[in-house]
Amino acid sequence: MVPIILVFWLVVGYLLGCVNGGYYLVRYKRKQDIRRFGSGNAGATNTGRLLGRTGFAATLVIDLVKGLVVVWIPLYFEWGEVIVVLSGLAVVAGHIWPIQLQFRGGKGIAVFLGVLLLFDVRTVGIILLVFLLLYLFYRRFTITGLTALSLSPFVMFFLGGIGIFTMIGTAIMTGIVIYAHRTNIRDEINRVILPK
Repeated sequence: MVPIILVFWLVVGYLLGCVNGGYYLVRYKRKQDIRRFGSGNAGATNTGRLLGRTGFAATLVIDLVKGLVVVWIPLYFEWGEVIVVLSGLAVVAGHIWPIQLQFRGGKGIAVFLGVLLLFDVRTVGIILLVFLLLYLFYRRFTITGLTALSLSPFVMFFLGGIGIFTMIGTAIMTGIVIYAHRTNIRDEINRVILPK
């Protein structure tokens, strides 16, 4: 593959990641910046607080599809594992750090799930099952979701049949998404340690 095409596609992947579903839906519906409300995050959960279940679902779909499309193209054209994984990293980075929004976007769970669906659908099925089981007991959407998501590289490793670069890329993306949620994690730790 010609290197310039690789660079071009990674830039496109990043820019597609920058198209933040929650931000633009709230702009369209309310003419407001979603980052000024609720958690200050431009993701599906915060969008749901402003636009209800429809807004939540629409944001989830938009962000999920971004991840699917950006990874599907290099898979379809058989550009190789390295380019597929770098494409996933590009779209996740674009979603979390969108250049046109001063690098303040969403936190990456939905777009990462879109990427992961094409990396290994079995892994997604298992972490969703873990999430549902944890949520039944803990009833905290973000933390249970992050806990399940953090298992992705390990699940992928134990299932086998996945390239080493894909596993490394998945681990990096998992770390990025968890880092993007660092405030949520800190708040949850404080809630447990210092209950009201």
